[in-house]
Amino acid sequence: MEVRSWSYHGTVSWRAPQGGYFFWLRFPPQVDTGVVRPLAVARGAAFQPGVTFSASGGFANCLRLSFAYYSEHDLVRAARAIAEAFTAAHPDVQ
Repeated sequence: MEVRSWSYHGTVSWRAPQGGYFFWLRFPPQVDTGVVRPLAVARGAAFQPGVTFSASGGFANCLRLSFAYYSEHDLVRAARAIAEAFTAAHPDVQ
């Protein structure tokens, strides 16, 4: 599945879920996924920024993406939209 192999020029890391319904993606430290999210939503894809799940405000460079409810086609489309949003928000990160 393309979503699992997407690495955006090697700048994104992820771990295969051992259970649950979500992929966690980690971007380079200078990326704020809260900035990327509205750009992704405008392109038809949504995710939760990692900071949403941190009591200390950490994980700003991470995001949580659900895979349980959506078809593979929708997930591939979402991955492309997130990649476009990432490029728009952080053109200097490659």
